[in-house]
Amino acid sequence: MNKPSIAAVLLLAAATAAAQQLPSKTYDGAVLVDRRAQQQPSERAGAAPPLVVVSGSRTDPTMWNPVDAGAVVIKGVNSGAAQSVVVNPGALSRNISAAGQPATIVRTGANKRIVKYTGACPAFHSGSITWDQEEIRTVNDPNWKAIGPQMNLVNTCTPIEEFRWVAESQACPAYYNGQITWQAEERRVGGGAWGRTGRTQNRVDACTPIVETRWVGASQGCPAYYSGSITWLAEEQRVGGGSWNPTGRTQNRVDSCTGIVETRWVGASVACPAGYTGANTWEAEERRTAGGPWYGTGQTRNASNTCAPAAKPCTAATRTDLRTFSSLNPYPWTELRVCDASNQGQRALSNIISCGGAGCGGGSLWRAMVCQGAGWTIVRGVGTSPYNGVFPEDYRDLEAQMQNDYIENGWGGYTSRSLTTYKCN
Repeated sequence: MNKPSIAAVLLLAAATAAAQQLPSKTYDGAVLVDRRAQQQPSERAGAAPPLVVVSGSRTDPTMWNPVDAGAVVIKGVNSGAAQSVVVNPGALSRNISAAGQPATIVRTGANKRIVKYTGACPAFHSGSITWDQEEIRTVNDPNWKAIGPQMNLVNTCTPIEEFRWVAESQACPAYYNGQITWQAEERRVGGGAWGRTGRTQNRVDACTPIVETRWVGASQGCPAYYSGSITWLAEEQRVGGGSWNPTGRTQNRVDSCTGIVETRWVGASVACPAGYTGANTWEAEERRTAGGPWYGTGQTRNASNTCAPAAKPCTAATRTDLRTFSSLNPYPWTELRVCDASNQGQRALSNIISCGGAGCGGGSLWRAMVCQGAGWTIVRGVGTSPYNGVFPEDYRDLEAQMQNDYIENGWGGYTSRSLTTYKCN
């Protein structure tokens, strides 16, 4: 059902019997009763239940005029009983008794006023909003309600400017530990988005460089005259991602150097024995380790011995020996020269000449010899067994050589002497 929103309601006439009693008078500030527009001192407002419009063509109290007519449904506020009536506030409302009907109550008014309103600004704004607006209250609703447009609007709202400090941080650069922190200033206007102003404060750089350590392989060559290598691990360190630098610490050193063994062949020789000429040469092996001193191994090669008896001048002085003596006992033979491998087969002839009161005589004591093996062998003359005194013909040249050397050397005179002459090779 429709409930009227305002206070102007009707005083309706119920067409009832003429004998029906008139309703009690009602005053509520907007009611016309028997053409009296206001409450009498002896009457109290609301003495009779007011009638409320439930439905009809005019439900707004501002729509009713004294001469309007229309059909509405009214009900008592207290009883709630509804009744359809025809309203004609014409002559009937001005002459109730003459009509012989109940008084027709038409609620035709409402109270109005102009009120100044004040409203809050939107969030994040300062100031105020003020305006004037008409208000109305009716018999149906005693509360004042604003109607119509706002008037004299004044808006002094301005956006609020806000600032704040926001904690910020960032990671340290590569190869650093810690972080960098600061506070950044932000600003916003009217509750909008926060934006940076570019100002900062309380910057703290807690970054510390990372110290890194590593072990890298290192090596060096062996000393001179050594083969192999020397290897180790060397410690390196860098700070904050910088360049690697050695710390001086090492580990796992391995020295595989071994001395180089060198071998060489060097010429060697010895002099020939006395009385020999030629050369006695060979190559001798020498060895050294790690550049040390050379030493012989005892190994030889390419030996060559060309030593041979030296060719002596074949003269009286070199081929014939002389000695003097005073006694023939024992026979005073000259000391024989060496007989060895160098003069095998060499022939020699010895003779003893003895001088006495009768003069010097010789030729009876002689011996012919040949070098054989390790000594001299007597082939004829004194010393043979059995004795063989036949002078060998192949020694005649030595006989003549002895006589010539005797004269050439000036060995004459009255002196006992022993001579040995050798066949030159």
